[in-house]
Amino acid sequence: MEIEIVDAYPLITKSGKQSGWSMAIYLIDLDMDLRGILATKTKKGWFFSMPFLKNFCQEKKDLVKFPIISFVKREKNLNLMKKLRQKGTEFLEKKIKSMKK
Repeated sequence: MEIEIVDAYPLITKSGKQSGWSMAIYLIDLDMDLRGILATKTKKGWFFSMPFLKNFCQEKKDLVKFPIISFVKREKNLNLMKKLRQKGTEFLEKKIKSMKK
């Protein structure tokens, strides 16, 4: 699966502090745009998560995350996240450097 990072936009809280990034990618093989990927910097590196909705689950009696997009085959999801970590990390590091200039 080939991906192209389209852009990343800083997420700003109400207090004006940056809390992470919202990324947009293009899935070349599927001719699909995917937006709203959350990227946050941690002590160990970058953390990426796919877009999701939270809703209350009656069975679990708690909030549950429901993915907006997911492949049927788990290997494809893992491959997408692997590519996103590789290309996304590089893209964000370059973007942050260019913003500091």
